Amino acid sequence: MLLTFFRVCSLFLLVTAMLTTLHLPSNSIADDTKPIPRFASLKKDMVNLRAGPNKRYPIVWVYKKRNLPIKITAEFDVWRRILDHEGATGWVHQRLLSGYRTLIITGKNRTLMDNPGVNSVPVATLETGVIAKLSSCNQNWCKVKVKGLKGWLKRGQFWGILKDEILEN
Repeated sequence: MLLTFFRVCSLFLLVTAMLTTLHLPSNSIADDTKPIPRFASLKKDMVNLRAGPNKRYPIVWVYKKRNLPIKITAEFDVWRRILDHEGATGWVHQRLLSGYRTLIITGKNRTLMDNPGVNSVPVATLETGVIAKLSSCNQNWCKVKVKGLKGWLKRGQFWGILKDEILEN
């Protein structure tokens, strides 16, 4: 009987060890197999930015803007250290982040163009702080969608993509 008990305990420990090392595929932006840094966006209308990677750390900021682009700069368990377009940094739980790619207009107002090129036709003027969906980017231009409009912005006119990142549609 004691031998059976030890076999059951050993089997339990073996199965537990296997399950804790098992990595299931994930489409989540929180997937720790993705490169650091990388861009993501806020999934909720209210997201707490914490001083450290745990709920016991104090809240240092509350974001109130869904789809705000953020840069993930580090990972610890289910927590992601993020950086926003104003330079604020802190920790957010992975389930509050999305792989949905967005951008935010920075600096001055920007002109959304109908095609990638300086001689294309203006579609709209985007004010500083406008958030748009980032569809694709080549070396010089990015295709974006904002409030039913589609067009192109020159890289450097917004925040939300890595310097040499090419984004395919």
